[in-house]
Amino acid sequence: MEKLTRWLARKFIQDADNTGDRTVRGRYGLLEGWASIILNTLLFGIKLAIGLVANSLSLIADAIHSLSDTATSIVVIVGFKISNKPPDPEHPYGHGRAEYISTLIISILLVVTGIEFIKSSINRITDPQVITISIPLLIAVTFTIVLKELMGQFSKHLGLAIESDTLAADYWHHRTDAISSGLVLVALVGSKFGYASLDGVAGLGVAAILMYTGYDIAKRAIDSLLGKPPKPELINKIRNLAKEVDYVLDAHDIVVHNYGQEQYINLHIEVDDNTDPMTMHDTAESVENLLSTKLNAYALVHLDPISPNSEDVKKVRRVMNEIQGDEDFLQGFHEVRVVDSKRHHIAIMAVMLKPELSSQEIKNFTHHLKALLTEHLPDFEFRIQVTPIHRFK
Repeated sequence: MEKLTRWLARKFIQDADNTGDRTVRGRYGLLEGWASIILNTLLFGIKLAIGLVANSLSLIADAIHSLSDTATSIVVIVGFKISNKPPDPEHPYGHGRAEYISTLIISILLVVTGIEFIKSSINRITDPQVITISIPLLIAVTFTIVLKELMGQFSKHLGLAIESDTLAADYWHHRTDAISSGLVLVALVGSKFGYASLDGVAGLGVAAILMYTGYDIAKRAIDSLLGKPPKPELINKIRNLAKEVDYVLDAHDIVVHNYGQEQYINLHIEVDDNTDPMTMHDTAESVENLLSTKLNAYALVHLDPISPNSEDVKKVRRVMNEIQGDEDFLQGFHEVRVVDSKRHHIAIMAVMLKPELSSQEIKNFTHHLKALLTEHLPDFEFRIQVTPIHRFK
């Protein structure tokens, strides 16, 4: 199915392999949306006709489920059309998060549909109806399951191609439709053997699947709207790309913001403080250009001049490594600098602590860390900055 999806994408989408382009990404969403509308409309008609003939509530519920899939496909199309708009003065970061909103709408539609069928299913359990079934009917239901699963796989692979949560949500929408049709098939067979109430039980099963899937998709959409952390693989890739540039010793305080397909990256790079200012500036611009090219992102770089060969810096790093082995709260440190004054050495550093610590616990641990450092290095003063959890080392 993956190869077929790729072939169809190249057939119907111009420049299909350029998935980082906003316009190409929008075309992927439109292809999935229109394909879903056509298939779901066809399935709705088939299932409704069969359900009315067989007097099956679960099959009629399943037909409405397919119709709701058509509604969600319209949401997919509208969401991608909005997210495909370029930035404007009112939305300087673009409209990419409209895709997350469309995902949330899909989840709400799923939950509402599930709630509606709970009451009908309970009524069918308490007042079971005779279901008329036949071999052609069973074949027709099986056929709809196969079609739905194929459509789900199509949506899945299109979603993977452009890393879209909306298409991933629509994939699960198609998948739950296939599963619910399977429950209907069980209900039809059970009815033939005298278990008429099984139709209502299957209807409850369909409702439960709808509601759970809606909740799961809503949670992911809300997480994206609130701001999810970047994947560790992306953080490592950003750091490694920055270190490919001459004069860059390391990178830290990496921040990634996503607005749909638009990605914004901020990071600090460490450069030897003996490097001349013009070279430092060129180095920062080289890192920005490399990240923009390789990751199709907007990058902003902050320079941190450090003294990697300073004996004082080595001394502070050595003590910090010893302390880190004994302190569970301390997850890392970076950007160690030593500034000489007339009377003191001032050691400046940033530390990374466990994210679950409260503000008071962070304050207490910072005092504790300073005391430990002073105990080992009494000739130094210490300034410690705690790195926020949205910045990654």
